[in-house]
Amino acid sequence: MLYYVLTTGSGQQTLGEEYCDITQVAGPHGLSPTPARRALFIVYQTAVPYIAERISSRIASRGITLADLQSDEFYNNNGSERSQVESSTGVEISLPSESTASVSALSRLKEKLRGMWLHAVQRWPAVLPIAREFLQWVLRANLMFFYFEGFYYHISKRAAGIRYVFIGKPSNQRPRYQILGIFLLIQLCIIAAEGLRRSNLSSITSSIHQTSLGSHQNPTG
Repeated sequence: MLYYVLTTGSGQQTLGEEYCDITQVAGPHGLSPTPARRALFIVYQTAVPYIAERISSRIASRGITLADLQSDEFYNNNGSERSQVESSTGVEISLPSESTASVSALSRLKEKLRGMWLHAVQRWPAVLPIAREFLQWVLRANLMFFYFEGFYYHISKRAAGIRYVFIGKPSNQRPRYQILGIFLLIQLCIIAAEGLRRSNLSSITSSIHQTSLGSHQNPTG
C-alpha cells in the first residue's frame, strides 16, 4: 500500500510505467487523475482485497462451526426425541390460542432473514473456493483485455476509471502485446471448459448416487 501511496497517490509514475513510457489518465479528455480518483484506486487495489479476504475467511470458519453444532444437535435430539414430544405436548395444551396471533409480521421477517443468513453462512465454506476461482478468472480476463486494448492493467483501475496512454516519442513504436492476449484467451477457454466438465461430472455423480439410493430403498419398501 505504501508503494501505491508514494507513486500513484502522489501523481508519480511507477517503475513499470516509466519503462513502458505510459502514464495514467482519467476522463474523456485524458486529464491527470484527481487525488480523489487516485485514492479510490489505492483503496480498491489494497484495502478492498484485504477486507474481503478477512470477512470471507471469518464467515467460512463461522459456517464450519455452525455445521458442527448442527450435526451435534441432530444426534442429541434423536436420543431425546420422545421425551421432548411428550413435554412439548403438555405445554402446547396449556398455552392460549392467542399466543400465535401475537407474533408480529416484523418478528417473522427477522426470523426469516436470520434463517437465510445462517443458511448462507453454512453454505459459504463450500462456495468460497468457487468464488475465488471465479475471481481469478475475472482478473485474467481483465488482463487479457489490457493486452488487447492497453487501457486498464488492474481491475481496480477499471473500477476507478484510470487508464493508460502512451507518452513516448512518435519514433518509438509502442510495443504490441496482442499475442499475450491470445494466449490468455486460450487459457481462459480451457479453464471454462474444465469447469463445465467438472460441473457436469458432479451432476452425473449425484444423479447416479440418488438412483442407487432409490433402488436400495424400493426393495425394503
